[in-house]
Amino acid sequence: MSPKGPDESVAENRRYTVKNLEQVRQICKRYIGGQLAPDDWKFGLGEIDAPSLELDSDDPLPSEVMQQNHVWRIQILSTNEYNERIGHLVIYAYGEDEVCLELSSSIDLIQRRIQKIRQDGYLEKPLIRSDKHRQKMRRSSLNNMVVRGDSRDLSNIGGEEVDLVFTSPPYYNARLMYEEYATYQEYLDILREIFTECHRVLHEGRFLVVNISPVIVPRKNRSSSSSRKPIPFDLAHILGEIGFEFVDDVQWVKPLGAAGHRGRRFSEDRNPMQYKCVPRTENVLVYRKKSSLLIDWFIRNHHDPDIVQRSKVKDDYERSNLWKIQPAHDKVHKAVFPLELAQKVIEYYSFEDDVVLDPFAGIGTTGKAAVSLKRRFVMVEMDAEDHGKKEKSSYIEAMKERLEPEWGIKEEEVRFEDWRKPPKV
Repeated sequence: MSPKGPDESVAENRRYTVKNLEQVRQICKRYIGGQLAPDDWKFGLGEIDAPSLELDSDDPLPSEVMQQNHVWRIQILSTNEYNERIGHLVIYAYGEDEVCLELSSSIDLIQRRIQKIRQDGYLEKPLIRSDKHRQKMRRSSLNNMVVRGDSRDLSNIGGEEVDLVFTSPPYYNARLMYEEYATYQEYLDILREIFTECHRVLHEGRFLVVNISPVIVPRKNRSSSSSRKPIPFDLAHILGEIGFEFVDDVQWVKPLGAAGHRGRRFSEDRNPMQYKCVPRTENVLVYRKKSSLLIDWFIRNHHDPDIVQRSKVKDDYERSNLWKIQPAHDKVHKAVFPLELAQKVIEYYSFEDDVVLDPFAGIGTTGKAAVSLKRRFVMVEMDAEDHGKKEKSSYIEAMKERLEPEWGIKEEEVRFEDWRKPPKV
């Protein structure tokens, strides 16, 4: 049995009928023919899309069913200044010299996209090219900070000084102790203000991660029903408008016993229309500040290559979007997220020495996680008494007291600042 030769291409080793990109392009040109004007399109990236396979010389070919998993895919781009993707064509690698119509963009769709580009100049509003492409990734000048203030105004933080934002906003009027918003729209408007400020201080191309979930608002009397507010879906729309792009929706999965008692009436009566599932998950929305900088730019151009190496994610990382994590409890703050959740987010979306901002800091779980992973932190919190919460304990004081015994950082290594503005007379 002869092993694959060093100069033998993947296509040749697998004995594809369609062996190379030039052959793919010729097949596509014949298919397009005169259906598209030559000045309206060009070929983009072409690549093999197939499962892993390496054949020895006397190995049989895959079965006909498996052969259908081996395809060439080539992008069709516009010829405007933005080189936008307007479609793709697919060819079976083991097939005849023809385009696979059921897996390819239709000519009609490509033509409609070309027409829109002729009309508007582009398909989607293009990103402005970053001026940082030839620069090094800067090191933030921020120090570890615990701030008493309103995150709707982060003007004391310079633009793009933060490397990661991770937070969990208070859930709209979910319990009496959190009832502080006149209307749901007011709640959403406040989130918009705060995440707009987060967008300003976050470095382009870096991540915003938000732990948020729908909430049940209790019924007002026995003749009414409770309601459920779709906060993650409304917030997703807001973040897109601000200038973040969606990356992932992670689900924090809790044990069944920690999920509350929703649906008890249905479990007894089993009547149709009364069914309500017990929510065992919370959303962890992953967004990225829009940028023309690719992720690789941050790795190749980091100001300290040793930090990149030290920040490699460990082998026990989460391989799916279902993260099974036990809930946390705290006597000072009744709605904390677990340290493990914050640690995973910080490890996956930042480097050592980066600055992590939490604009709804609470008792500082994000800061504690940041310290454990050798990151810096900026914790901003209005404190309980500043916004009508009924807890008697101070979140700011709780953070201060826990710095050395729990976080593992000395008080003198942290700046405590008060950004509150004096009340208007």
